[in-house]
Amino acid sequence: MKIDLGKFDSSKLKRDDVKILVERMYTTLDANEIIRGLFASADRTFIVSCLGGLSEDPNLDIACNAVEMLVSLEGTNAIHWVAKLLDNEDDLVRCAGCRLLSRLDCPEARAYLIQCLQNDKSGNVRFNAAESLEAIGDLSTIEVLNHAAESDCGTDFEGRPISERALRSIGTILRRQQSPEPS
Repeated sequence: MKIDLGKFDSSKLKRDDVKILVERMYTTLDANEIIRGLFASADRTFIVSCLGGLSEDPNLDIACNAVEMLVSLEGTNAIHWVAKLLDNEDDLVRCAGCRLLSRLDCPEARAYLIQCLQNDKSGNVRFNAAESLEAIGDLSTIEVLNHAAESDCGTDFEGRPISERALRSIGTILRRQQSPEPS
């Protein structure tokens, strides 16, 4: 069902409107950007409350979309919602959690990704954790990635080896650490 995102007024959003908007993420090329703009200009406490509630929705697409929007709006303050995704029994939800953590360049996000890489039973999740560490990993993550490169014989759903992904992440992190930060 197509919905006119332009009909929403950020100053008049209701809880049901927030849910409708979260359901409509990814429906058009610019839907997420429009929705993010609406939420950013609305009452922050109200929006965070609504999105936090939707993060518990039994519809996993809605829950993941709500957490994605929380990450966009709240940054590292959204880490506890992302952590809840990592506890979900569905490995696709845990993979989504890993990808969202890669947008939060902070020690807590790295710690969650390390935990996923070391302990998750799903090769998909471990692969996503190694891939996400490529984006936000630092020298403190090299040892764990090296261990995965040497001993993780698993693959993701496409058959890509986790060990190779971990090696690629190590290379990227080391190159990033050797490059001077732009001023």
